[in-house]
Amino acid sequence: ASPGPQKEESRLLSPSYFEMIPVQYRKGPWSPVSYVTLGGWMVVLLSMIPRMAQSYAQDVARIAPTPGDRSWWLTVAIATWCLALSAVMVRQWTIWPFFSYTLMCWSLLMLRCACAALGHYSHVALVAAEVLRFPALAGATITTVVWNCLLQFVIYYLLPPNRRPGFVKFNFQFLLVNIHVLNLPLAFASHFLTPRPLVFFDLWVTGVWMYTYALFYIFVIDARGFHLYPILTPRTHWCFFVYNGILGLLFGVYRLCQWIVE
Repeated sequence: ASPGPQKEESRLLSPSYFEMIPVQYRKGPWSPVSYVTLGGWMVVLLSMIPRMAQSYAQDVARIAPTPGDRSWWLTVAIATWCLALSAVMVRQWTIWPFFSYTLMCWSLLMLRCACAALGHYSHVALVAAEVLRFPALAGATITTVVWNCLLQFVIYYLLPPNRRPGFVKFNFQFLLVNIHVLNLPLAFASHFLTPRPLVFFDLWVTGVWMYTYALFYIFVIDARGFHLYPILTPRTHWCFFVYNGILGLLFGVYRLCQWIVE
């Protein structure tokens, strides 16, 4: 008999699962290429601070829904939905899965909507809502596309045949469908409820967020044996193409979202 979703869930969220990943992605010294690439990211992001500041001052319209309006109630509803499901996930999975990129992006969406709902009352909340606008939108887009078009199939074929039915049940349970599928329309809804054009400031902020998460993943999560994203390993020369490919993916998502929302 195949394991049920709860049993499969406990296996997928345990360190033993990562033993299936090739050892060169889990152990060994860093490639010198990783130092150069990560250092280059930092230099580029720091060099663009003046342009980012100018874009924020000139191009970012700070928009908050009016309390009581339809857009405000829908924004509150999205924030409440994300919070309620987060509470269920913490109870069911504990807190550590929230360190994954997927659930951090889910949390960004929740915070973005909460700040937008409070923006009429607080200038700080209004600014935070605009800062989180594109990180939430890009995070949902990348999560949905990468998981549904790539990662779920990779995991499925890495698993032994007797564990695949359990993974399918796990993948299609209510919580997973929310964070891997419904997160995308919710993120776009949060944008269109208080729409504005996406500008360079949004791209820069999201680049900083992704760079920060990459460092957090490498130095904290991966270093402790939780190899959630083996392609992000700094131990192979291929990391040059992976890290720069992520930047290219971010820019592509930025242009795609610009085209969709404008």
